[in-house]
Amino acid sequence: MKPPPELVADTVRRLVGSRWPTAADRAAWFAEHDITPNEPLGAFSSWGTGIEGWGDAATCWSVVGDDVVGVGWFLWPFDPRAAQAAARLNEQLTAAFGEPRQRSDGDMGWLEWEQDETVVEFSAGTEEDPRVQLHVVDARHVVEGTLGECATEDGPGSC
Repeated sequence: MKPPPELVADTVRRLVGSRWPTAADRAAWFAEHDITPNEPLGAFSSWGTGIEGWGDAATCWSVVGDDVVGVGWFLWPFDPRAAQAAARLNEQLTAAFGEPRQRSDGDMGWLEWEQDETVVEFSAGTEEDPRVQLHVVDARHVVEGTLGECATEDGPGSC
């Protein structure tokens, strides 16, 4: 299974402990954290895929003004093992950040961890869309559990 849940959790731990980059520094920051998408996803400037070792995960990022304020992934699409991987990832994140708070957004249930000035948002998806969604966002730009005004194009989901 790519990416392994342990790799995702390790990446999140490293992101939580790092500083948020400017938009100009985004590519270097992605490379530093081994999350560089190698292929664009459609015509969307803030979406990509082809992260080495991450299988067919899609990634997105949000920019407000000159700052990157969030990065997210859609993990394990169409993989029958997605629920098992989501459970393992949840365990890893809980071990790293403690018990999450819960929130709902329509049909989606979310778990959230707040560490320093970073919020980690996790959803195991729905029966209709079992992709795991994971966001790491700058807490200063979180409004009621979602990013505020993002200066990015909408992609195949919300980031």
